[in-house]
Amino acid sequence: MSAIDIVVIMSANSKQLIELSTSIRELFHLLTLAGETIHSELPVSIPQRAILESLFKNGRQTIPEIAQNRSVSRQFIQKNVDYLSKNNFVLIQDNPGHKRSFYLVLTQEGKELISSMLSEELKLFDTMGQAYTKEELENTLTTLNNVKGQLQKIRNFSEEEDEPIFGP
Repeated sequence: MSAIDIVVIMSANSKQLIELSTSIRELFHLLTLAGETIHSELPVSIPQRAILESLFKNGRQTIPEIAQNRSVSRQFIQKNVDYLSKNNFVLIQDNPGHKRSFYLVLTQEGKELISSMLSEELKLFDTMGQAYTKEELENTLTTLNNVKGQLQKIRNFSEEEDEPIFGP
């Protein structure tokens, strides 16, 4: 079967989901570039910023929790946490429930840094947000969350082998 045959048998929804997937990847890269531009003078990278934001919004967490929530490896989070800890943006605390998986919390310096970053980003989103209605943004968010939920089923499939990946 050729690529042309595959395109012909795809449903309209499949085609739109492929376009959506492409747009999301492009948007991810543009958001990364915007973050790097806005925060170019700051001492943290965009992945490190994401860890700070996760701790800011969700409170103390372990490296495995952050990795799972971000769908990245523990090693990737560990590498970035090492930098954040060394530069006094996060503090490592004992986890009485687990000897090897410690808790991470923001230091005051980390709280101030992520608050400043989020404030700068809010200025950009306030300007951009004027181009859309509340309903447009709500519908987009609903669709993206639904697609995300379906994809999370794939991630969890190995743990729930008796359940179908997709379906009602």
